[in-house]
Amino acid sequence: MTEKKYCKNIGELNRMPTEPRQKNNVQIGTSIPESAAIILMNRADESGISVSAKARELILSGLGVVE
Repeated sequence: MTEKKYCKNIGELNRMPTEPRQKNNVQIGTSIPESAAIILMNRADESGISVSAKARELILSGLGVVE
């Protein structure tokens, strides 16, 4: 049986995010390898290192991620 979490008051309900939260352009709740790959690719972009579309596709497909 799954446990359901309810808001304690209306203020808490108002603070709940309506869209998935993100940190470092990675959606909260993604797997650690997936998050790490996305963060590394983003940092490479920020550093001016080009990561080709094919390389991104291979990295993400190796992790079982479909964009």
